[in-house]
Amino acid sequence: MTIGGLETPKSSVTIGSNCVVLHRSFLNSTYPLSIEDDVGIGGYCMIFTHGLWQSAFEGYPVTFGPVTIRKGAWLPWHVFVMPGVEIGEGATIGAGSVVLHSVPARSMAVGAPARVIRGPPEYPKAMTKKDLEDLLRRLLSDFAEHLAFKGLRTRLELNDASFRLITSQGELNYGVSEPKKDDIQILFTGPPKGSFWVNPLTREWHLDLSLPLHSETRGFIRRAGVRLRPRTR
Repeated sequence: MTIGGLETPKSSVTIGSNCVVLHRSFLNSTYPLSIEDDVGIGGYCMIFTHGLWQSAFEGYPVTFGPVTIRKGAWLPWHVFVMPGVEIGEGATIGAGSVVLHSVPARSMAVGAPARVIRGPPEYPKAMTKKDLEDLLRRLLSDFAEHLAFKGLRTRLELNDASFRLITSQGELNYGVSEPKKDDIQILFTGPPKGSFWVNPLTREWHLDLSLPLHSETRGFIRRAGVRLRPRTR
């Protein structure tokens, strides 16, 4: 990542918590550039707060303007953002897009120039309880395969409304009426019943990252796009 550009009294870059800016991206700081929490920026993205070369006195465009990327937005690789743009909270930009105009919250914009092709209520998808449980079932199945590949003994028990992943380093469960105190409980609603737990919806958690299974759990659920919130205590 490179930060630079023409220096002005307005020059600034602010980046919130839990963000990722991948390699070879360029952030222009001529005017204020604000990147809020939980934003993902892929490699080779170019974000500009000014654009100039040809003379404005000859009728060519010269533009200066702040850029704001709101919480939870995702810019995949090779996205180009122009001055004065705001990308709304939870918005998704298609790879290779050129963003000339602001993008509403929770919508998808693609192309060069980028245009909005999807938005609420169709995008993002509204998840039912069954959707959440089906997704968790698939994720636990993949996690069991991942741990077995790394040499751990695993057993996966999947019932209609409860799941348990038993490993030689501990257990994960969902929907179990009486989990063991030291199990890692996965929940979507309600208070946790044990000492250790993860909520993929709120991204709140309580794990002991010095324990291998806890660290593996935190890392693996990132494969579903769940980046747990930084601990504040």
